[in-house]
Amino acid sequence: MKKINFLATDGVLLNGILYESESNNKTAILAIHGMVSNCLKKEMK
Repeated sequence: MKKINFLATDGVLLNGILYESESNNKTAILAIHGMVSNCLKKEMK
């Protein structure tokens, strides 16, 4: 697991988490931005 940053097609910088499999398979799971909580954002107090 590692944190990644990538550009959306509209130029917005997004952050995410990349899980890589130890085996070479062709299965991917995507979590769409806005559909789940942002686990990378610092907690506001």
